[in-house]
Amino acid sequence: MSVSFIDINAACPAPKVAKKKAGSYLLKDRENLCAIVKKLAVSLDIPVTVKMRLAHETETVQEVAALAKDCERSGASAIFVHGRTRLQRYAGEVDYEAIRAIKDSVKIPVIGSGNVLSPEMAKRMFDRTACDGILAARGALGNPWIFRAIKDHLDGAPPQPEPDPLLKKSVLKRHLSYIDRHVDCSHPGKVGIMRKVALWYMKSFPSAKRIREQVSLVRDYEKMLKLIDAIEYGPSLSLDMMAKESIR
Repeated sequence: MSVSFIDINAACPAPKVAKKKAGSYLLKDRENLCAIVKKLAVSLDIPVTVKMRLAHETETVQEVAALAKDCERSGASAIFVHGRTRLQRYAGEVDYEAIRAIKDSVKIPVIGSGNVLSPEMAKRMFDRTACDGILAARGALGNPWIFRAIKDHLDGAPPQPEPDPLLKKSVLKRHLSYIDRHVDCSHPGKVGIMRKVALWYMKSFPSAKRIREQVSLVRDYEKMLKLIDAIEYGPSLSLDMMAKESIR
Protein backbone atom coordinates (compact mmCIF):
# COMPACT_ATOMS: atom_id res chain seq x y z
CA MET A 1 0.00 0.00 0.00
CA SER A 2 1.47 3.35 -1.04
CA VAL A 3 1.01 6.56 0.92
CA SER A 4 -0.26 9.53 -1.10
CA PHE A 5 0.41 12.25 1.47
CA ILE A 6 1.03 12.85 5.18
CA ASP A 7 -1.51 14.96 7.08
CA ILE A 8 -0.51 16.57 10.38
CA ASN A 9 -3.51 16.65 12.70
CA ALA A 10 -3.57 20.00 14.48
CA ALA A 11 -7.35 19.82 14.81
CA CYS A 12 -8.28 16.98 17.19
CA PRO A 13 -10.24 18.50 20.11
CA ALA A 14 -10.04 15.49 22.45
CA PRO A 15 -8.68 16.49 25.90
CA LYS A 16 -6.55 13.33 26.15
CA VAL A 17 -4.84 14.31 22.90
CA ALA A 18 -4.31 17.95 23.89
CA LYS A 19 -2.76 16.82 27.20
CA LYS A 20 -0.03 15.17 25.14
CA LYS A 21 0.54 18.49 23.37
CA ALA A 22 -0.81 17.05 20.15
CA GLY A 23 -3.89 17.65 18.03
CA SER A 24 -5.36 21.14 18.39
CA TYR A 25 -2.72 21.97 21.04
CA LEU A 26 -0.34 22.54 18.13
CA LEU A 27 -2.30 25.69 17.28
CA LYS A 28 -0.76 27.34 20.34
CA ASP A 29 2.65 25.73 19.74
CA ARG A 30 3.25 27.39 16.39
CA GLU A 31 7.02 26.98 16.34
CA ASN A 32 6.78 23.24 16.93
CA LEU A 33 4.03 22.76 14.34
CA CYS A 34 6.01 24.60 11.67
CA ALA A 35 9.15 22.64 12.58
CA ILE A 36 7.25 19.39 12.11
CA VAL A 37 5.92 20.52 8.74
CA LYS A 38 9.36 21.63 7.56
CA LYS A 39 11.10 18.45 8.74
CA LEU A 40 8.64 16.22 6.93
CA ALA A 41 8.41 18.38 3.81
CA VAL A 42 12.17 18.36 3.19
CA SER A 43 12.51 14.66 4.07
CA LEU A 44 9.68 13.14 2.06
CA ASP A 45 8.83 12.86 -1.61
CA ILE A 46 5.09 13.08 -0.95
CA PRO A 47 2.98 16.12 0.01
CA VAL A 48 2.63 17.17 3.65
CA THR A 49 -0.64 18.79 4.68
CA VAL A 50 -1.99 20.28 7.91
CA LYS A 51 -5.48 20.03 9.37
CA MET A 52 -6.37 22.76 11.86
CA ARG A 53 -9.27 24.28 13.78
CA LEU A 54 -10.04 27.94 14.27
CA ALA A 55 -8.55 28.03 17.77
CA HIS A 56 -7.23 25.89 20.59
CA GLU A 57 -8.22 28.40 23.25
CA THR A 58 -8.30 32.14 22.53
CA GLU A 59 -6.43 32.43 19.24
CA THR A 60 -8.01 34.87 16.81
CA VAL A 61 -8.87 34.11 13.21
CA GLN A 62 -6.05 36.43 12.17
CA GLU A 63 -3.58 34.44 14.27
CA VAL A 64 -4.71 31.12 12.83
CA ALA A 65 -4.60 32.55 9.30
CA ALA A 66 -1.03 33.68 10.00
CA LEU A 67 -0.22 30.19 11.24
CA ALA A 68 -1.61 28.72 8.02
CA LYS A 69 0.70 31.06 6.12
CA ASP A 70 3.64 29.93 8.27
CA CYS A 71 2.77 26.30 7.52
CA GLU A 72 2.74 27.15 3.82
CA ARG A 73 6.20 28.74 4.11
CA SER A 74 7.40 25.64 5.98
CA GLY A 75 6.41 23.41 3.07
CA ALA A 76 2.77 22.44 3.58
CA SER A 77 1.06 21.55 0.31
CA ALA A 78 -2.51 22.14 1.53
CA ILE A 79 -4.47 23.20 4.60
CA PHE A 80 -7.60 21.49 5.91
CA VAL A 81 -9.74 23.75 8.09
CA HIS A 82 -12.49 22.61 10.44
CA GLY A 83 -14.63 25.69 10.95
CA ARG A 84 -14.96 25.39 14.73
CA THR A 85 -12.72 25.93 17.74
CA ARG A 86 -11.47 23.15 20.00
CA LEU A 87 -13.95 24.20 22.70
CA GLN A 88 -16.86 23.83 20.27
CA ARG A 89 -15.80 20.30 19.40
CA TYR A 90 -18.55 19.25 16.93
CA ALA A 91 -21.36 21.53 18.17
CA GLY A 92 -22.51 24.97 17.11
CA GLU A 93 -22.34 26.76 13.81
CA VAL A 94 -19.44 26.50 11.39
CA ASP A 95 -17.67 29.82 10.85
CA TYR A 96 -17.53 30.01 7.08
CA GLU A 97 -16.09 33.52 7.10
CA ALA A 98 -13.13 32.34 9.17
CA ILE A 99 -12.42 29.54 6.72
CA ARG A 100 -12.61 32.12 3.94
CA ALA A 101 -10.08 34.32 5.78
CA ILE A 102 -7.65 31.42 5.98
CA LYS A 103 -8.27 30.62 2.33
CA ASP A 104 -7.44 34.22 1.41
CA SER A 105 -4.21 34.14 3.43
CA VAL A 106 -2.47 31.35 1.51
CA LYS A 107 -1.81 30.29 -2.06
CA ILE A 108 -1.95 26.55 -1.45
CA PRO A 109 -5.29 24.68 -1.58
CA VAL A 110 -7.62 25.01 1.40
CA ILE A 111 -10.15 22.26 2.11
CA GLY A 112 -13.19 23.15 4.23
CA SER A 113 -14.54 20.87 6.94
CA GLY A 114 -17.43 20.90 9.39
CA ASN A 115 -21.14 20.11 9.00
CA VAL A 116 -20.76 18.66 5.49
CA LEU A 117 -23.70 16.40 6.26
CA SER A 118 -25.65 16.67 3.00
CA PRO A 119 -25.20 17.78 -0.62
CA GLU A 120 -26.80 21.13 0.22
CA MET A 121 -24.40 21.74 3.09
CA ALA A 122 -21.48 20.78 0.86
CA LYS A 123 -22.51 23.45 -1.65
CA ARG A 124 -22.87 25.97 1.16
CA MET A 125 -19.28 25.27 2.23
CA PHE A 126 -18.03 25.93 -1.31
CA ASP A 127 -20.18 29.03 -1.80
CA ARG A 128 -19.39 30.67 1.54
CA THR A 129 -15.65 29.92 1.74
CA ALA A 130 -14.43 29.65 -1.89
CA CYS A 131 -12.47 26.62 -0.66
CA ASP A 132 -10.74 24.29 -3.10
CA GLY A 133 -12.30 21.14 -1.69
CA ILE A 134 -14.36 19.78 1.17
CA LEU A 135 -14.19 17.02 3.77
CA ALA A 136 -17.30 14.92 4.38
CA ALA A 137 -16.37 13.37 7.72
CA ARG A 138 -19.32 12.61 10.02
CA GLY A 139 -21.60 12.98 7.00
CA ALA A 140 -20.11 9.80 5.53
CA LEU A 141 -20.60 7.65 8.64
CA GLY A 142 -22.87 4.85 7.50
CA ASN A 143 -23.52 6.80 4.32
CA PRO A 144 -20.77 6.24 1.72
CA TRP A 145 -23.30 7.31 -0.91
CA ILE A 146 -22.94 10.93 0.19
CA PHE A 147 -19.97 11.48 -2.13
CA ARG A 148 -21.95 10.62 -5.26
CA ALA A 149 -24.89 12.67 -3.95
CA ILE A 150 -22.64 15.70 -3.43
CA LYS A 151 -21.14 15.38 -6.91
CA ASP A 152 -24.58 15.07 -8.51
CA HIS A 153 -25.85 18.10 -6.60
CA LEU A 154 -22.86 20.24 -7.57
CA ASP A 155 -23.21 19.11 -11.20
CA GLY A 156 -26.92 19.94 -11.23
CA ALA A 157 -27.91 16.32 -11.78
CA PRO A 158 -31.17 14.98 -10.31
CA PRO A 159 -30.74 13.30 -6.92
CA GLN A 160 -30.53 9.52 -6.78
CA PRO A 161 -33.08 7.58 -4.73
CA GLU A 162 -32.18 6.92 -1.11
CA PRO A 163 -30.39 3.53 -0.85
CA ASP A 164 -32.87 0.93 0.33
CA PRO A 165 -32.21 -1.20 3.44
CA LEU A 166 -31.20 -4.23 1.38
CA LEU A 167 -28.37 -2.25 -0.23
CA LYS A 168 -27.38 -0.77 3.11
CA LYS A 169 -27.19 -4.25 4.62
CA SER A 170 -24.97 -5.43 1.76
CA VAL A 171 -22.58 -2.48 2.01
CA LEU A 172 -22.50 -2.74 5.81
CA LYS A 173 -21.42 -6.39 5.58
CA ARG A 174 -18.69 -5.40 3.16
CA HIS A 175 -17.54 -2.64 5.51
CA LEU A 176 -17.45 -5.08 8.43
CA SER A 177 -15.40 -7.53 6.36
CA TYR A 178 -12.71 -4.87 5.97
CA ILE A 179 -12.62 -4.37 9.73
CA ASP A 180 -12.40 -8.11 10.30
CA ARG A 181 -9.60 -8.39 7.76
CA HIS A 182 -7.50 -5.39 8.70
CA VAL A 183 -7.98 -4.87 12.46
CA ASP A 184 -5.83 -7.24 14.54
CA CYS A 185 -7.96 -9.95 16.16
CA SER A 186 -6.25 -9.21 19.49
CA HIS A 187 -7.42 -5.57 19.40
CA PRO A 188 -9.62 -5.20 22.51
CA GLY A 189 -11.96 -2.78 20.79
CA LYS A 190 -12.45 -4.63 17.52
CA VAL A 191 -16.01 -5.77 18.24
CA GLY A 192 -16.82 -2.31 19.59
CA ILE A 193 -15.70 -0.79 16.29
CA MET A 194 -17.99 -3.21 14.43
CA ARG A 195 -20.94 -2.30 16.64
CA LYS A 196 -20.35 1.40 16.06
CA VAL A 197 -20.17 0.95 12.29
CA ALA A 198 -23.31 -1.21 12.26
CA LEU A 199 -25.22 1.48 14.18
CA TRP A 200 -24.16 4.12 11.66
CA TYR A 201 -25.76 2.18 8.81
CA MET A 202 -28.88 1.15 10.74
CA LYS A 203 -29.81 4.46 12.34
CA SER A 204 -32.49 5.21 9.73
CA PHE A 205 -33.94 1.69 9.61
CA PRO A 206 -37.51 1.15 10.76
CA SER A 207 -37.40 -0.60 14.15
CA ALA A 208 -33.93 0.93 14.61
CA LYS A 209 -34.30 1.06 18.39
CA ARG A 210 -34.87 -2.70 18.64
CA ILE A 211 -32.02 -3.36 16.23
CA ARG A 212 -29.64 -1.15 18.23
CA GLU A 213 -30.46 -3.13 21.37
CA GLN A 214 -29.44 -6.34 19.62
CA VAL A 215 -26.26 -4.86 18.17
CA SER A 216 -25.11 -4.10 21.72
CA LEU A 217 -25.32 -7.83 22.52
CA VAL A 218 -23.11 -9.01 19.67
CA ARG A 219 -19.82 -10.52 20.76
CA ASP A 220 -18.05 -11.40 17.50
CA TYR A 221 -17.96 -10.85 13.75
CA GLU A 222 -19.87 -13.99 12.74
CA LYS A 223 -22.72 -13.19 15.11
CA MET A 224 -22.85 -9.66 13.76
CA LEU A 225 -23.37 -11.09 10.28
CA LYS A 226 -26.15 -13.33 11.61
CA LEU A 227 -27.86 -10.33 13.11
CA ILE A 228 -27.68 -8.38 9.86
CA ASP A 229 -29.06 -11.35 7.91
CA ALA A 230 -31.89 -11.67 10.46
CA ILE A 231 -33.17 -8.20 9.64
CA GLU A 232 -35.99 -8.85 7.21
CA TYR A 233 -37.06 -6.32 4.61
CA GLY A 234 -40.72 -5.91 3.82
CA PRO A 235 -43.26 -3.17 4.38
CA SER A 236 -41.17 -2.53 7.49
CA LEU A 237 -37.98 -3.99 8.82
CA SER A 238 -38.22 -6.53 11.57
CA LEU A 239 -35.84 -8.72 13.48
CA ASP A 240 -36.69 -12.38 13.32
CA MET A 241 -37.04 -13.56 16.92
CA MET A 242 -35.60 -17.01 16.32
CA ALA A 243 -32.54 -15.59 14.58
CA LYS A 244 -32.22 -12.97 17.30
CA GLU A 245 -31.72 -15.64 19.93
CA SER A 246 -28.91 -17.22 17.89
CA ILE A 247 -26.68 -14.13 18.06
CA ARG A 248 -26.37 -14.08 21.83
